[in-house]
Order: sequence, then C-alpha cells, then structure tokens
Amino acid sequence: MIQFWTTWNFVWYSGFKLKFYNLNSPLKASIIATGLIGGYLVYIYPRRMKVKIGDYVYTISYPILILGDFVFHQYPLIDILVNDYSYDKLCIMYTYLPLFCWYNTANRIVDGKMDKLYGISVHRMLLLCTSVAAGFGVFHHLINNKK
Repeated sequence: MIQFWTTWNFVWYSGFKLKFYNLNSPLKASIIATGLIGGYLVYIYPRRMKVKIGDYVYTISYPILILGDFVFHQYPLIDILVNDYSYDKLCIMYTYLPLFCWYNTANRIVDGKMDKLYGISVHRMLLLCTSVAAGFGVFHHLINNKK
C-alpha cells in the first residue's frame, strides 16, 4: 500500500490529528488535492483496485472502495474545511518533498510503470496537484497578502 499517495497523505494527516505537529499549508493543499483526485478515481473514473500480499491478489469490491475513499480521502478533506484549524503558513512548495519521495518509492515498487498504479496518467494527476498548489500560492501570496 506504500506505493499509493493516499497512504502517505493519510499518515501525514494522522500525525497532525495525533498532535505530533501542527497543520500547515502543504498538508492542507495535499489533503484538498487528494480528496479531489480520490473522489475522481472512485466516482467518476472508477476502476478495480487490487492489493497484492505475497502471491495472493485481493480485488477490493466497489462498496469497500467507496468506504475507503470516505475514510482516507473525504473525511480529512471535510475535517480541514469544516473545522477552523489554525495552520502554519509554510510555502506550498514543501509539499513536493514528500511527493518526490513518494514518486521515487512508488516508481521502484511498480517497476517504472506509474500509469498502471492508478490506471490513468500519473503525470496528469501530478499536474492537477501542482494546479491546486499553485492556486493556494496565488491566493496566499497575491490575494491574501494584499489585504
């Protein structure tokens, strides 16, 4: 499961909820992007998710996939949007350090076939994440700082 960004993102979010560190801009942007992409992959562009443990391959049913999307993608998204958490104003660019680590780790696990990981172009997903981060950056640096 470590090859999926959801795992990395949920561990990062769990660390915040367990008070290991404060919420920050990169985590907030990552949760929003993961919620959007996760919802897209489950509801708009559904595909079968398979988990391989040893030699056995488990196919996850669609109802379990929906439950997993809610727990790992939508609940963190709803939590940070509904609750008025104060958060550290770090540059969104810090999101790219864990994203870079994930990309390199996942690329090794799936033997360079990153598009097979989600069934769509991973580069399109990274472009969407970059767009969300850029939107946060524009809001923070250009709009929010002018007030």
